[in-house]
Amino acid sequence: MSPLLTLTGDGTFRAPTAEEAQRLDLPDDPHLAALLRLRALLGDDLEEQIATRLYLPSALGLDETDHLLPATLALLAETTGDLVSYGWRLGAGTGLAWQHARELRARVMDAARIAWLGYEGTVMASTLGPATLAGATFLQSGERTLADPGAVRDLP
Repeated sequence: MSPLLTLTGDGTFRAPTAEEAQRLDLPDDPHLAALLRLRALLGDDLEEQIATRLYLPSALGLDETDHLLPATLALLAETTGDLVSYGWRLGAGTGLAWQHARELRARVMDAARIAWLGYEGTVMASTLGPATLAGATFLQSGERTLADPGAVRDLP
């Protein structure tokens, strides 16, 4: 019998504050605390007709670079860039903001391995698609990636 309803999220989840983490007896690491809280919210033994699907939060809102765009950019292999005054720029060299976005993504992945130990279901991950990435990023020249058909073609 297939479930009538599947509960999941859209990829966004705010990390608990230090006070909430202490009240809920969660670890000090905000990444681990958020993922443990997420698993607890979905539960383990819901009715048979209500399924759950865990999702990997794209961003926990812990700092100014912790949102969906840099989280998606951090997943792109062999792509470099940085945060400049007018937005996220793709191009030569990996800047500090880009490295920070990759480190945040790695911390979320490490926390997920710990928080979801033993979980055997599917996990969803939300990312931006190529059209949104092209519209939200810039080339080295400062023009939108969307304006260059070759650059758009190279996006995943």
